[in-house]
Amino acid sequence: MTLLGRLDNNNLMEGDSMKEGLKVSQTEKMTQTHGSDSLKMGKIEQKVEMKQASTEKDGEGRESSERISGVDKFVLHLKKIGSQQKKDKLETGKIFITEVYGGNYKDAEEKAFTKGKDGSSIAKVIEKIEKDPSNEYPSKTWIYDAINLAIDYKKYENGKIDSTYGNLKVSHQTALTSVNDVEDKNKLIKDSVEKNWSVAELKKQIKELKAEGIVNVLNLSLTQEIDQASLEKSSAYDLKKYIGKAKEKQKKIIGELELIAKNIQAVESEFKKKKKDQNVGLFAEN
Repeated sequence: MTLLGRLDNNNLMEGDSMKEGLKVSQTEKMTQTHGSDSLKMGKIEQKVEMKQASTEKDGEGRESSERISGVDKFVLHLKKIGSQQKKDKLETGKIFITEVYGGNYKDAEEKAFTKGKDGSSIAKVIEKIEKDPSNEYPSKTWIYDAINLAIDYKKYENGKIDSTYGNLKVSHQTALTSVNDVEDKNKLIKDSVEKNWSVAELKKQIKELKAEGIVNVLNLSLTQEIDQASLEKSSAYDLKKYIGKAKEKQKKIIGELELIAKNIQAVESEFKKKKKDQNVGLFAEN
C-alpha cells in the first residue's frame, strides 16, 4: 500500500474512533440526563404519595381526621359506639367537648344547645346523624344526656357540686342533668345518698320540684302572711328559693293585672260609644 493510502486509511480509522467517542459521550450524557430525570420523577412521585396519604379517605368518604371538623369527629365516634351493647355516656360527653370546644366546658355549657348564627353544635351533630341511612347511632336523648353529664361531672371535679355526687350511679347522675339550679341539684344529691333513693324516686322528686316551682318544705304561703316562727325555722336555702320564686310569681301577677287594666280600658271605651249611640241608660256605669 502506498504512503498516501496508508495515511488515508489512518485518517479513516481516527475518524471512526472520534465518532465512537462522540457516541459514547452522547450515551453517557443521555444516561446522566435520564438518571437526573428519574431522580426528579422519584421526588415527584414521593410528593404525590405523601399528598395522597394526607388526604386518605376514611370509611365515611371524608378526609383524614387531621382535616375534618370536631363535629364530624364526634359523629364518627357516635357511629363507632352505636352498635355496642355497653356505651360509656360520660366518656362520650367528654369527647364531644374536647373535639367541638377544645375542652372548654364553659363554652360547651353556654353554646352547645344554644342556637347561634349557624345553629347549635349539637343540632349539627343530629342533622348529620339523621342524614345517614345506616341509623347506627345512640338516641338523641342519650347524646344530650352524655354531654350534660360531662358538664355536671366537671363541676363535681371543680367542687361546684356536692362531694357525694361521686357516690351516685350514672343513672342517678343522668337524671340530675335535668336540674339546672346548682342548689336544687346539691339538695337532691344529698337526699339521694342519705335516703338511698332509687332512680324512679329521684325522678319523682325532680318532677315534684318542677311542678311546685318552689322548694316549700315548711309550706310558706305566697298569698297569706307568714308568721315569724315559720321564718325562723326555715333554712337559708329554703328562704332564698322562696324569695326567687315569690318574685317570679309577683312579676307574673303584675303582668296579669296590667293586662286586666288594659282590657278594662278597651271595654269601657267601647261601652261608652255604644251607650252614646244607642242611648242605653239601662247600662249606666255604677
